Amino acid sequence: MTELIDFLNHRNEAHVRLYCDGVSLSAEGLPEDSDSLPAGLKEALCNIFSLLESRVPALDGICVSGVYFREKEPVFCAMDIWLEANGDGGYLPMATAASLFSDNGIPYYHHPIL
Repeated sequence: MTELIDFLNHRNEAHVRLYCDGVSLSAEGLPEDSDSLPAGLKEALCNIFSLLESRVPALDGICVSGVYFREKEPVFCAMDIWLEANGDGGYLPMATAASLFSDNGIPYYHHPIL
């Protein structure tokens, strides 16, 4: 059973959700022994929020799911973007999310089928 637990809970990665409202950034699932998120991640997510805010009326916030890798310099690779607006929400298409991540310097964890 210990082998299964070690297999499921890899020590160098954690699945994290980042919430951004255009001003603040909060993280859920970040390992307790982690010092911080990669530098520039808050700015990149606020940029993405601002771009989406201009296209989505009454955007309240975004949630970005991804994998946090504990390295000498921590790495966060994003998987998707969830939008919240007027109490409703939904995921952006993968190609759109990948483009937003790429344009803002955030590695994308998997590639969309074109």
